[in-house]
Amino acid sequence: MSGVGGVARWWGWALSWAWLAIGVVVAQEGFKGPLRKLDSKLLPNAIWVDPSVMSGGLPAGKPAFDELARLGIKTVISVDGIKPDVDGAEAAGLRYVHLPHGYDGIHEERLLQIAKGVRDLPGPVYIHCHHGKHRSPTAAAAVCVALGKIDPSRGLEILRAAGTNPGFRGLWQAVERAVPVPEDRLDAVRIDFVSVSEVPPIVDAMVAMDSILDRLQGHQQAGWKDSVAEAASDALMLKEHYVELLRSESERNQEAGFLDLLEQGRKLAEALETRLQTDRFQALTEDTVYSNNVLKQMTNTCSQCHTQYRDNR
Repeated sequence: MSGVGGVARWWGWALSWAWLAIGVVVAQEGFKGPLRKLDSKLLPNAIWVDPSVMSGGLPAGKPAFDELARLGIKTVISVDGIKPDVDGAEAAGLRYVHLPHGYDGIHEERLLQIAKGVRDLPGPVYIHCHHGKHRSPTAAAAVCVALGKIDPSRGLEILRAAGTNPGFRGLWQAVERAVPVPEDRLDAVRIDFVSVSEVPPIVDAMVAMDSILDRLQGHQQAGWKDSVAEAASDALMLKEHYVELLRSESERNQEAGFLDLLEQGRKLAEALETRLQTDRFQALTEDTVYSNNVLKQMTNTCSQCHTQYRDNR
């Protein structure tokens, strides 16, 4: 080995072995180093949670998948509800696994499945949702705690670094409650890691939205003030359900009228969530009247949607 090229290759090998050694230490002791945010125009909000797990947003198109491959990523796990671009990933030599979860948190079974995927599938692993701000950092943090890759106290730091909205209380609770999982418990998890999961149909999504709407009506009956934080969180959840449905149903070329109703619902939920922010809502007459009117419009929009597109299916 001689010359500048030889020195460069030597340093490249040395750094690779050093990074591998760090990975071994992480697996044994838990990652205690600083989080590393990746400055990438192709991977939204990308964060190395530990040397084997990165959280971020949707890799859209060939350049994004090529960027993941360049970074050494071997497996991509989507926790988003939208169908993954499996062909795009495979063209870059990456495996795609689809394990979606919602904004209400991560159910225990799903958490164990994601953890087993991170443990057993080729790594490093890129866990993503749409924007990389809410669901994917939650999954990455909770899973890394479950696998002993990071200390439990570091989980919430990941959410803060990603900008996870505190209104998604179920996501924060999923990380707060995460604990290391014994190896034999993960061994017992039975799952086929598929590239595209069967996402709950629209009727099921609407049932979940109905439940949230019922809770909002309960907040209204209680006068909003005493439960304004919970009401704001529910309005935020409802808005994200609309956003998710708009993304998925637009891909299926649903009729314009249905998409228009979804967009109306999204705007109303967003308006209600904004008004119910705890630092603004004072339970004054104008606040209460505004919130009541928005909720009434939202209920009417849901009823119209049910009549035209759900109840007749």
